[in-house]
This record gives sequence, structure tokens and C-alpha cells, in this order.
Amino acid sequence: MKTSTKIILTYTILLLTGALAMYIAEIYVGKDIQEKRLYNGFTKKLPQFSVVVAEEYAKFRIEMSDTNSIDWKLPKEIRLKGEPAFVRNDTLFVTKSLTGNDQDYVVRSKALTFIVTSKGSCIRFIDPILDKLTVLGKGGEVFLDNEQQKNTVRIGQLDIVGKKMDRIQISIPMNCLNAQLDSVELTTYAPVNEANIDLVKNSSVQFKNYQLSRLKMEKDSSCWIKIY
Repeated sequence: MKTSTKIILTYTILLLTGALAMYIAEIYVGKDIQEKRLYNGFTKKLPQFSVVVAEEYAKFRIEMSDTNSIDWKLPKEIRLKGEPAFVRNDTLFVTKSLTGNDQDYVVRSKALTFIVTSKGSCIRFIDPILDKLTVLGKGGEVFLDNEQQKNTVRIGQLDIVGKKMDRIQISIPMNCLNAQLDSVELTTYAPVNEANIDLVKNSSVQFKNYQLSRLKMEKDSSCWIKIY
């Protein structure tokens, strides 16, 4: 290939890459401007809490932070007084909605040790770094997401007691998983060093990144486990 042809080809690739980058940036900037035009954003600082309770059909994400707070949005045409969460006795209670429709909130916490779910609720816990976390599931869904794609251990010990939950999905590497499941589907996508599992009533567990050094399991005939 001639030098001039290489230069033209390189220049063309650079132009196309730049145009694509501008197009993507315009989409995201435009979306942000549109949201600001349609919604009012609110932030409330919260007192210290270590327990989060999702009330029925509440949907929110939890992020570790150096502050305790909650963010939410409301359409600008709606004028409502009230807040989607309150703290009582070290426990944060998060409601379904201020408007009657589904709303997503962002909860930020300095230190969290306990999560409680309810019917129809959905909690996404983003990139936790904890020695120990307990999940008490009474319905709904829980996702432990690994957005930073870290492969190091993020949770020392995860204890789950779940009943009639839609699903639990874990993408966070951990040392020890203890799970007592009653009519629950649990899937792990990250390494788990040790697992102690007790399954009843059509529960299931899938380990999709097998690195277990020890697995102890009890189950009835309606339950199953898969290791990949």
C-alpha cells in the first residue's frame, strides 16, 4: 500500500471515529438536557443508617458513598410535598412512589450491613465493599452489581434468607455465601470461595463462575443446583 493511500485511510478513520464520538456525546447530552427540562431533581441528606428496608414495589439502587442521602426526580408539572424515605432507629425505609407510578431512587450509604426486601420491590446494590452483608428477602428482586468489573473480593460474607423472591443475582466476588432459600432463584456470576446452601420448595442455585473450594448443600427433591 502506498504511503499516500495509508495517510488518506488513516485520516478517513480518524474522521469517522470523531463523528461517531460526537454523535454518541450528542445523544447523551441531549438526553440530559431533556431530563432537566421535564423533571426536578431532589437530594435529601439522611442520618446514619445501616439497614435498608424496601417497602412493597419500591425500586431503587444503593451506592456506597461518604455521605448518607437519597436522590429522586419528579415531573415538573407535579407539585408534591413529601419524601420517598425516612430513617428510624438506624433503619432507612424506602417507599414505592410519590406519584402512584413507578419511580427509581438512588440511595447513598456510608455503611450498610442489612437489606430487607418486600413484595414487588427491586434493589440494585452497586459495587459494595463490605466485610459482611445480610439480605432478608420477603419477595421482590435483589441484584449485587459489579459495574467497575473488579475481580477482587468485594464481600467477605453474604448471608441470605429468602422466601418467595423473584430472583437474586450476584456479580460481586465474595469469600463466603450462606443461603437459606424457600421458593427463590439465585444466580452467581462471580467467584465464590465457599458456599453453604439450604434449598426448599422449588428453589434453585446456579454458579456460573465456578471457583468453589468448598460447597455444602442441603435440598429437597423439588430443588436443583448447577455449577458451570
